[in-house]
Amino acid sequence: MTIALVVTANQTGTLTNTATVVGKEPESNTANNRDTEQTLVAAPVQRKEKKLVCDSFTATPKSLTVGKRSTVLVRVTAGGKPAKGRKVIVRGAGISKSARTNANGVARIVVKPRKAGIVTITVPQRIACGAKRIGVVGAFQPPVTG
Repeated sequence: MTIALVVTANQTGTLTNTATVVGKEPESNTANNRDTEQTLVAAPVQRKEKKLVCDSFTATPKSLTVGKRSTVLVRVTAGGKPAKGRKVIVRGAGISKSARTNANGVARIVVKPRKAGIVTITVPQRIACGAKRIGVVGAFQPPVTG
């Protein structure tokens, strides 16, 4: 029987591996149950780590109006290229909607804010990347004095 040990070295130098076998039956000579081999590692295996990069996105329009239906257009890119299938979330000012980007990296979300305030647009990612915000303009009546 042959047993092969496969290892990945993470540093240079001499690597020592020892294997020992044991059976159920009694044995008179256990001196041949162990083997030690040394291997010279000239250069360790270099693993490429995937660098996590935040998606970039732009949103239009820059403001919305209370009670007025508008389409929020969010363009998402990853490494300068359109990012297909990214989830886009729009929340705030009486809005809670989401959509996925198309093949061009664009998500279209129709909203109708119910109140004035801030709307936050996020593209959830595996790392903290921040959120874009736009304002909702409301109709304000000045206070009456007299």
